[in-house]
Amino acid sequence: MGTCLVATTNHGKYREIVNFFGSKLSLISMQDKNIAPCSEPFDTFVENALFKARHVSKKTKLPVLADDSGLVVEVLNGAPGVKSARFSKVQTDSTRDEANNIELLKQMSSFFDTKKRSAYFVSVLVGVSSHFDPCPAIGIGIWHGQILKKPKTNDRLAGSLAAVAATYQAGVAAFRVHDVAETRDVV
Repeated sequence: MGTCLVATTNHGKYREIVNFFGSKLSLISMQDKNIAPCSEPFDTFVENALFKARHVSKKTKLPVLADDSGLVVEVLNGAPGVKSARFSKVQTDSTRDEANNIELLKQMSSFFDTKKRSAYFVSVLVGVSSHFDPCPAIGIGIWHGQILKKPKTNDRLAGSLAAVAATYQAGVAAFRVHDVAETRDVV
């Protein structure tokens, strides 16, 4: 089995991908190869993930897994979308996730109808065998739900942008964007 690089500088996301693939793949991080973070210049999750995969593969000459993910809110014309991690432009004492959560709730404050509060979380994972791979593997996952009117302050997942997205399925009340282990605990 060859080595595959995971194109993320997010330690939590890297651990989740390693846990997901287990012993099926030999994975290394961008830090292992001293690769700087890659930009995400496009307007779609697929384009950003594919760009990162090709960029990092070209630099390392290795197969690469890259992702992009975010929350899409229909009444906000798809925002925060690919800019989910950078949704709040305010620098405060709160964490980035908390600031994003506050900004989302602020922008949703005039929408009271449950139908207007629909949203979905998108996660895209792209795999390339090389930077010129003519047929990259692309996986897309979508989780539909709605934006709550306020965060669940008694919920251990409060503070995450996605914690405000309640699902319609299986009684799941909340999930986190980049915390698969926590999500499994809730489900």
